[in-house]
Amino acid sequence: NELAQALQLNPNNVLAAVLLTQLYTEGGDHERTAELEATLQKYAPKNPALLVLKMSRSVAEKDYATALSLADEASSGLPLPAAGAQPSQESANLGNSLLSMLQVVFAANFDQTKCLGVAGWIYATQSRFPEAAQFLGRAYEMTGDPRTGERLGRVRARMQN
Repeated sequence: NELAQALQLNPNNVLAAVLLTQLYTEGGDHERTAELEATLQKYAPKNPALLVLKMSRSVAEKDYATALSLADEASSGLPLPAAGAQPSQESANLGNSLLSMLQVVFAANFDQTKCLGVAGWIYATQSRFPEAAQFLGRAYEMTGDPRTGERLGRVRARMQN
């Protein structure tokens, strides 16, 4: 398939890796998922799709603490688009993958406050500022966490521009 070929040519191709991750995990193809993870670990250990693969495995194993930690790490690497700009396709797809797994963690009632904060930041990186402000605002009200407050401030500033 074209995605696998693109990833063979460039293991750092985030978009191809994220799309393959979605394809394999949603299709329940555990063998290909394991092969993809091994390839990324060997040739592109900094590819954010590797975090998505690990998070997917953690969610499947109901290891929600690890899954949430990986989501936080992956989302922290997502850039906030420039004012008025749209997020890259890579960031949008990566964010969507993370959000779908965060829903599972949230539904399991595991550290919902942190889930809200991570989801809020992902929405911000997708230029979905009203949702980002809502999620980050709720997380900040619950914890007073300085990083969440800083992110909330950045989102509110974008909403005013």
